[in-house]
Amino acid sequence: MRLLLCHSSNSHWDFLDSGSYIMDGIVALNDHIIYYELIMSILVLWMLLLLIFNNRTFIYKDLNHGSIIEIIWTILPGIILIFIALPSFRLLYLLDDFIEPSISIKVIGSQWYWNYAYGSSEFFESYILQDIKPGNFRLLDTDEHLILPSNTTIRFLCTSTDVIHSWALPSLGIKTDCIPGRINQTSTEIYRPGTYFGQCSELCGNSHAFMPITLKVI
Repeated sequence: MRLLLCHSSNSHWDFLDSGSYIMDGIVALNDHIIYYELIMSILVLWMLLLLIFNNRTFIYKDLNHGSIIEIIWTILPGIILIFIALPSFRLLYLLDDFIEPSISIKVIGSQWYWNYAYGSSEFFESYILQDIKPGNFRLLDTDEHLILPSNTTIRFLCTSTDVIHSWALPSLGIKTDCIPGRINQTSTEIYRPGTYFGQCSELCGNSHAFMPITLKVI
């Protein structure tokens, strides 16, 4: 029971606290798949224990040409895959579904910092915080924060000036590649105000670990 309720009882056993509806869907899909994994693991373990400790009721000769058991272990996994695939397709559709955004944010990755712009405004640069003070997070805090409103549809337009970067915020379910000469977009609606941290998730050079993301939602 503790394993099944780990998400609600202790966040340290599961994903980070979600701040967007997309991340809620990702967490729900993960929990949905785990239930089927538990059922299959228990079934396989039960069969192995029967084979090891009670050979008289579980004999190899009964499985050589057992048409019924072969039909069952062929159809049953297929049915389980269908139950897993249907919510997966729904979530993938929602990830690619772009509602008319209220705000567009430009994100440009550089070696090794981020550039942001609100719509048509000038870009500002966001570097890793050098002077750590009480209350700051090492390797996660930046000198300039991207500040956004909550309960608003936001579109992120991501690209790069040099190599491939990846703009990732795990708590919001966002991970978009920033590729030179190409603009990738993603959107989200953040319902919980707070501070969200992320990092570049692509090996972009020797200072890859030193280009964090700090997003403040008000």
